[in-house]
Amino acid sequence: MDQHPFPIAEDCYKCPQRVYERNQIVHGYGDPKAQVMFIGEAPDSLGANQTGVPWTRTVAGQRLQVLLRALRLRTASDPEHERPKLVGSYLTYMVRCATHTDRRPNRTEVANCAAYLWREIALVNPRIIVPVGEIPTRLICSRYLHTIPGDISSLHAQVFPTEQVLVVPSIDMVTITREEAHVLARVLVALLEG
Repeated sequence: MDQHPFPIAEDCYKCPQRVYERNQIVHGYGDPKAQVMFIGEAPDSLGANQTGVPWTRTVAGQRLQVLLRALRLRTASDPEHERPKLVGSYLTYMVRCATHTDRRPNRTEVANCAAYLWREIALVNPRIIVPVGEIPTRLICSRYLHTIPGDISSLHAQVFPTEQVLVVPSIDMVTITREEAHVLARVLVALLEG
């Protein structure tokens, strides 16, 4: 089942290096009426850049898929399944194109892609946004909280209510520990059940 529900942009040429090095633009994937949206930094060159589905073929993606399964936000039991059926969750990126070296996006690239992200958030209208990693956390906190409420590393699994959404930052899935993942899962379960 294809879960790319929103045709946001079929092509974009704003970031020359990313345009040259990408295989495809990787927009969001998942339940179009999701309660929870996870926002990563950018597609991995050997992961989503190949599959077209966010958070696939990487260690970070496997860890996120295990978390989604634990939260009952996906139906496929195999964490490496490249097109999982997501229920109540939506996966996307701040920046939609990969580079060969998987370098972090710069400010210009983040600004170039921001309109796609804001449009996706408006279309999905999630109750909870989970920015994953430092750059997505800075972007989402700046947008919804108008500030960064402390050191990025101290924000993991904290709940920040806003008028529109609940923001729950997460440590990058590449470096998250089992205990940090359990803490995030407990917080999200409580919010989803509340």
